[in-house]
Amino acid sequence: MWPILATHAVMLALVVERGARIAAARRRHAAVEADVLRWIRGTGDLGDTLALRGLGRYPLGRVARAGLLHACCSLEQAKIAMDAACTQEVARLTRWTPLIRVLVSATVLLGLLGTILGLIGPHCPTADATSKAVALAKGISESMSCTAFALYAALVGLVAYGTMHAHTDRLAADLQAGTASIMQALRDVRRFMRLRDVRPMPPLRGYRD
Repeated sequence: MWPILATHAVMLALVVERGARIAAARRRHAAVEADVLRWIRGTGDLGDTLALRGLGRYPLGRVARAGLLHACCSLEQAKIAMDAACTQEVARLTRWTPLIRVLVSATVLLGLLGTILGLIGPHCPTADATSKAVALAKGISESMSCTAFALYAALVGLVAYGTMHAHTDRLAADLQAGTASIMQALRDVRRFMRLRDVRPMPPLRGYRD
């Protein structure tokens, strides 16, 4: 029972930690995208430029920063950098997600092991019939309790894993959509600069979180 409880506790800790990160990223996604697009289109002031440094706390902010650092060279390099950053962000968000699935399988196996040990333990050849019956009933009760708790823990973990996987897929789709919006804004700015014969935007040197 205790190994199952420890596995369940680790699984819940991972679910809470990953869920909080994914929820925070999705909750701030629209605001981060609006801030980046406003900065690219030049509607903000220096304060907006400085505020862009704080966007490195969010996945889309780091993806946008990777593209903006290369936008001064070419849009193709900016797109490659943003695609690579987007892949890294998705990998970062799903870093511990496969471990949850492993813990779900381990919980089921631990429950099966507890069931077998609970049925094997009560057999004692030197005890009388009454003691054997009592020990057998106790062993069956413990083994069934162990099985039930293991199935409950595995069910909770499986539901949490499916929910996190769905939210991660949605966030990955949001990152792809945000990347497309930022690239379109960069193309519009470059086109406007060519029409107005304006020098391209300077590179963001010394840009750190």
